[in-house]
Amino acid sequence: MLQFSSVRKSFGKKNILNDLSFHIFPGERVGMVGPNGAGKSTIFKILTNQLSPDKGDFSIRKNMTIGHLKQQIEESAKDKKVLEYTQLANPRLQEIEAALTKAETLLAGDVDAEEQTKLLDRLGTLQTEYEELGGYTIKNLAETALSGLGFNVSDFDRPMREFSGGWQMRAELARVLIASPNILLLDEPTNYLDVPAIEWLQEYLKSYRGTMLLISHDRYLLNLLSKVTIEIFNGKATRYEGNYDAYVKLREERNMHLEAAYKNQQAKKEKLESFINRFKAKATKASQAQSRMKELEKMEEIDAPLQAVKGAKIRLAEPSRCSPILITLNDMGKSYDGKRWIYEDINLEVQNGEKIGIVGTNGMGKTTLMRIMAGDLPFEKGERTQGHNVIQGYHSQDYTQTMAPDLTVYETAKGVAAKTPEAEVRSLLGSFGFFGDDILKQVQVLSGGEKVRLSLAKLLLNPPNLLLLDEPTTHLDIQSREALQDALKNFKGTVCLVSHDIEFLRSVSEQIFEVSPKGFRKFHGDYEYYREKIAAELDGEELIPEKNTSSPVEEKEESTSAVVESSAERKERKRREAEARQQLSKKKGPLEKKIAKLEKRIAELEEIEQGLIAQFDENLAGDKFKEVNEKLMETANEKETVEFEWEEASTELEELLEKYGAS
Repeated sequence: MLQFSSVRKSFGKKNILNDLSFHIFPGERVGMVGPNGAGKSTIFKILTNQLSPDKGDFSIRKNMTIGHLKQQIEESAKDKKVLEYTQLANPRLQEIEAALTKAETLLAGDVDAEEQTKLLDRLGTLQTEYEELGGYTIKNLAETALSGLGFNVSDFDRPMREFSGGWQMRAELARVLIASPNILLLDEPTNYLDVPAIEWLQEYLKSYRGTMLLISHDRYLLNLLSKVTIEIFNGKATRYEGNYDAYVKLREERNMHLEAAYKNQQAKKEKLESFINRFKAKATKASQAQSRMKELEKMEEIDAPLQAVKGAKIRLAEPSRCSPILITLNDMGKSYDGKRWIYEDINLEVQNGEKIGIVGTNGMGKTTLMRIMAGDLPFEKGERTQGHNVIQGYHSQDYTQTMAPDLTVYETAKGVAAKTPEAEVRSLLGSFGFFGDDILKQVQVLSGGEKVRLSLAKLLLNPPNLLLLDEPTTHLDIQSREALQDALKNFKGTVCLVSHDIEFLRSVSEQIFEVSPKGFRKFHGDYEYYREKIAAELDGEELIPEKNTSSPVEEKEESTSAVVESSAERKERKRREAEARQQLSKKKGPLEKKIAKLEKRIAELEEIEQGLIAQFDENLAGDKFKEVNEKLMETANEKETVEFEWEEASTELEELLEKYGAS
């Protein structure tokens, strides 16, 4: 399907790709990972002919369509309405529409019978192709994608230029998705999305049947969607079977084996070299020395494994003690125009030690709530109370402007932590991407992303007892996100955060504040608990009310007020339960057998696939290469079909178990 062979690419004196080689088979879902600047986006630009390799080759199977998320939208396109722009996903559809119009115009004119027959045949052919390409459903697909990515129906007829760059990129993403290309290239597709839009995108991509290459810092997305991981590091590509979590485990194992092999070889080389140096001049040992020299020359060099840069461990100091309740909002109301209330009659408490995630669609006021909690934004109704000895630290994109432009990165960080040892300051700066001489750069020459990272590092060097973090993972690579995530999980203070990184939210948050058109709600559970509650709502079940407080007296009164089940009712309930178990058993067995059979076949096909892939290392050429490649394509296609059947059967079984309340 797609192959890179010894590709090199440099920019000036900087070598980005160095003899890079990898292959991707039809239908594979590939996550591309590696440090920032490793060359992942460069690979995408080569695939889309925006760049050419300096050396080496890349090939793509013939007649493949490529879908790629552009980072810039042409100015002329911004005058189009959102729905109109999105519908222009497949240029071939516009060509067919023009040809249909032309044929219909000719038919309406004065043409003889023979020409009429030709035109009617032409119309039939065009209409068939139009239907196969989804021309009659493209509008519906565009509306569905736009809605899923957060647009309101009222937005569909608005010109693109009325929207911010982030919303324009959402429309571009919708356009790429509905085109259903054979190969889908997605470079950080969640950068401009909020959590609900990310979750919709995940579900949409799960049903995509083509070949997908995904560059993302979103570990949740990588784990959910990728089945192969390609690491780009030090100009090379290494392929791992499995999603991101599997890759991390396999990479550690691989590096351990390489390290051991490298050390063994180095020890052997030292012994050989020592023997040669000692005895090469002695006539009695000359032949033996010569033999060892030949052995040394023939030895295939094992390179020391280069470790991808890991985020340095972030250690947050013990926070100072403060009152049990840090922030209280009573009957708070916020409006920017005195007419439309963003918040009205909001009551909330932030308690000591809580880890709170604030979620909701963009535009619902997550940042507004965070700024009010921080005391950074006035409001029109109610009151805000801050507890005793509460020291807060608020991180937002705007706070980067408060740093002195003529100070260096190190001076800026050290200025807030005078007593912190230099090594510790350097270590923390390293975890946020400032290595070596980077710490000597002046703030005024830093990029926007670098300033955000420095602002966050400043805050964490001398952490307060209340951290208010608005999108703290923006501009951080995976390693830095993981380091920050672990630090916040172990932090003894209180954390409130807004983030579109679902894995980050899942790992850090222990309570959820939701802001939605329904208002404000607090969920006394982690992100998974929150999702379960929302899913129950969407299924039409009554959402269990969330309470801010409860007392043993209230719980006792609730339990004693329950109606006692009568003997007849108990007998009827047991009869219904037995009947349900029988129905479940009758339907469950065949599905389990089908799933087991499909799993066995998938394992067989994977074994066949691995055997065929191994043959490519035997310098295949000519007819033999063609034969093996065709068998590999057939196996991959069959495996894709069987996996689809397995997913359907597994989903059916899960729904059945859920229906009958089984597990």
